[in-house]
Amino acid sequence: MDEYLKRRKQLLIKLSLSPATIVVGTYATTFGGAFVGSGAVYALGIDPLGGVILGMVGGAFSSGAITLTDTNIKAFQLTDIDRILKARAEQN
Repeated sequence: MDEYLKRRKQLLIKLSLSPATIVVGTYATTFGGAFVGSGAVYALGIDPLGGVILGMVGGAFSSGAITLTDTNIKAFQLTDIDRILKARAEQN
């Protein structure tokens, strides 16, 4: 039961930090996508501004989707742990 309480505390901390993580992660990958897009401009010979914009949009969407998915998984794990802790407490 101690391990469940420890994991519950970890999940609560991670979930409380997730709004900032989503914003900062999306911001960082937007600029990372811009650099990748500018590199693709020279490799593929496409319009420079279009490549940078496509890289930024791709980076922002992929980062947003990944961090939101990770946050949802943690929320489901937290509810599962709460159910397990409640059942274990009722047994004792």
